[in-house]
Order: sequence, then structure tokens, then C-alpha cells
Amino acid sequence: MVIRADGEIETEDEEENDHESNFKVEEDLEQPVEGELLVVKRSLSLQSVEDKQQRENIFHSRCQVQGKVCSIIINRGSCTNVASTLMVEKLGLSTTKHSNPYKLQWLNDGGELKVTKQVLVSFSIGKYSDEVLCDVVPMHAGHLLLGRPWQFDRRVMHDGYTNRYSFKHLGKNVTLAPLTPKQVYEDQRKLKLSVEQEFEDIFPDEIPSGLSPIRGIEHQIDLVPGAALPNRPAYRSNPEETKELQKQITELLDKGYIRESLSPCTVPVLLVVSANGLEVDQEKVQAIQEWPRLTNISQVRSFHGLASFYRRFVPNFSTIAAPLTSMIKKNSAFHWSKDQERSFNLIKECLVKAPLLSLPDFTKTFEIECDASSVGIGAVLTQDGRTVAYFSEKSSGTSLNYPVYDKEMYALIRSLETWQHYLRPKEFVIHSDHEALKFIKGQHKLNKRHAKWVEYLESFPYVIKYKKGKENVVADALSRRYTLLTTLDTNRLGKSRV
Repeated sequence: MVIRADGEIETEDEEENDHESNFKVEEDLEQPVEGELLVVKRSLSLQSVEDKQQRENIFHSRCQVQGKVCSIIINRGSCTNVASTLMVEKLGLSTTKHSNPYKLQWLNDGGELKVTKQVLVSFSIGKYSDEVLCDVVPMHAGHLLLGRPWQFDRRVMHDGYTNRYSFKHLGKNVTLAPLTPKQVYEDQRKLKLSVEQEFEDIFPDEIPSGLSPIRGIEHQIDLVPGAALPNRPAYRSNPEETKELQKQITELLDKGYIRESLSPCTVPVLLVVSANGLEVDQEKVQAIQEWPRLTNISQVRSFHGLASFYRRFVPNFSTIAAPLTSMIKKNSAFHWSKDQERSFNLIKECLVKAPLLSLPDFTKTFEIECDASSVGIGAVLTQDGRTVAYFSEKSSGTSLNYPVYDKEMYALIRSLETWQHYLRPKEFVIHSDHEALKFIKGQHKLNKRHAKWVEYLESFPYVIKYKKGKENVVADALSRRYTLLTTLDTNRLGKSRV
């Protein structure tokens, strides 16, 4: 007879008896395969094809324990019988101390579980009643799991096609039929809903706005004595980042988690935005033009700081300001020579003739022209032929000894670092007079420096185009104007020495 999950009995016909007798046919003995065992648990939300509905499912059924309906699983891969902690606690089953405690890890993802208790569970499926000794373990797959011990004791035979288990119990042939995958899915869904309903009070439909009410005990983060809260300066962000930041700030303001700062704030106005673009503030430029001759390090720092703000308007600013920059370095003494005088006056002159920069339009494509020479690197950011910003930098340290390829690559990376807030939203074009840069993606072997640069470069959506040096006029000039810096920094000790 076949006892179904709902308790109905089905009489086996002669064909099924013949099928059962096939178990007695002598078969070749196949030895187990050596190696690591891989166990895969498939999601229950996917429905199988009807004619092969048990092909990818383990045995699931329902049983009664103390008059309550519980889910039961038969799994040949389990080396022990298991009763879930939830079932034991809900039904008040008496437990005993485990005779041989052990640690279990594969049932849950929460690390190792120490098994120290056992329980004798009496259960029934239809007219089949039995009792089994189980280890008590937190388990979410079901309430009761029958593993190898139960199958060994009952001499159980498994039909892999129908997923039915057959054995003799009290002199009668018993066959257990599984639930369909759809029934298993419904049981799992109901189990999940029951957990959510049990803790409904802590899962509201909508999270209330504002902070939680003041409790009797309030959590507090103790700061290190004398430590200050982080106060980072404002940083640039691209339009997508700015949009997301504004969205999150608005949500936090609406919920009452944050509030606007009431501290006084001043914003220096050093640039003028007009319909034609971005230009320097003439009042600030006038202050620089009327700045008297510098007589100490403090005055040099003040002048250099204000002038540096307008470096984006002045090609080769780093080169021009180099004699003044060398004076504000650590442990540098004040000295005023022809080089410093020339730099001081040239900065004033350049700011008077400062070009009109175009405001960036993020609907258009940005283009970068970069170049490197033996003494410096330079780049210009443009849109539709109009300049958005300049960038130049004096080579120093190890970068002076880079080969030509590395210098060109370094110029490109420094340009991307400087203008990343403009370039990340959409694809842009890189113009370089070093044709080898076009093949950077095709290199099979990279040294550590190149690998670091390529990793950063690949975070941008870019296209590299080769541009002959004679056409790459602006970037080429920005890099080669550092020859002037070499002349200005020449020290004369007996003979000329660079």
C-alpha cells in the first residue's frame, strides 16, 4: 500500500509489485567515487516540468507530531536524524543530554553549531507511525529530517524516478510519497509568512519619519579625548554623484535624521560666471596687480595662495610661479632675486590677459589633449574647440627618469585625476601625440606601475585618438614651457650648473 501525505491509502497493482521485486535482482557492485563531495541546495521557488517534477527535488512531506502538522524531509546525504529547535520548543518535547556531543556546520550559514541535546520524536504519516531519536539543531529547511540512521534501521529502498521510499514496517509494506514541488513551495511560503506574522510588531509597513523617542538608556559613542569630528573640505563631484547626493540629503531632511547647519558660513567669490563663460573677478585681479613687492615669506605665501586660485586660467602657471613656489617650501629661506621678480610681475601680467574659459556642458563630449616633455607634463580640457581648463605640472623625483612611454602615460593619468569630476559620467576622447597609448589595452604583460595606471584608466569610459605633435600645439607647449623653469632655477657656483 502507498500512504500519501494526506493520509489516503493507495493499493499497489501487479506492475508496481513487479517493480518492487526488481530490487532483489543481483546487480553489479559499483564502488564509490573518490574525492570531495559537492552538495547543492536548489531554490524552491522554481517550478519543475510536470512529467519530471521530482527530478531536481529531495523528499518533502508532512507528518503529525503531538497532533500538530510538521514538515518532514528525508535526505540520504545527512549522517544524522535532526529535529529543529523551533519544533522542540513549540511542542515542549523533552530533551536528553547528547551522549557524544559534536559540532555541525553544514545546516546553517552561521558558523559551527555545537550539538549537545537529543530528543525522541514520535510522528505519523497517514497510518504509518514511528519514533526516531534526533539531534536538536536550529534548522530552517523543515521541522524533522530523517537521515542515514533512520534509513539504515528501516532498510529503506528509494525509487529515484518517483522519489518514493519503500520499506517494511510491522510486517507491512509501506511506501511514502513526496509532496509536489508546488506543495513544497507553498509550505515554505507559509512558514516564512508565519515568522513575519509572529514578529509583525517589529516589521511596520512604513518606517515613521523622525528619530525614535528618547529611551531610558541612550547609546553614546565615546570619542578619544581631544579628538575632533571629521571636517573635510568641499570636494568636486560629477552631475550623477551630485544628483544622488541631493536625493539622499533630501530624504534624510524629510525624515528628520539631519538638519541644516545654523553655523555662519562665508563663501569667497573669486570667479565671475557670465553668459559667455567663466572669467576671473576683476576686483581680486586688481588686488593682485596692486600688490607691493614681497619682503618676507608670509607675504609670499599670501600672494602665491591667491594667485594659485586662478591657475586654471593661466597656461604654464606652475612654470611661471616656480621661483615663488620654491620659497614657500619647508625650511626655505626668503631671498629675492631677478627670477622671483620676473615671476612676480609675469603672474600679474598673465592675470590681466586671462582667457575666457567655457563653462562645461555635460551633454557634450569632453576632449583631453595631453603631452609630456623631459621637464614637465601638460594638458588642456576642451569642448567643441573651446577651452574648459588648463593643467600643467613640473616633473620631479622618479618621474624625471621615466621613459617616453611612461611620461606620456603619467601625463594622461594626472589629467584624469585632476578632471575626473568632469569625465566620469559619459564617454570622452583622449588626444595624444604618442601613438603607442592606443594599444595600452592590448598589452599582455604589465609591470607594477603600468598595471596600477591601467586599472585606474579602465575606470573611465574613454576613447584614445592619435594626434600628431605639430597638431597638439597647446598640450605640447604646456609641457615644454618647463624648459623656462630649468633656466630660472639655475644655480651659479663658479660655473653654470643645472
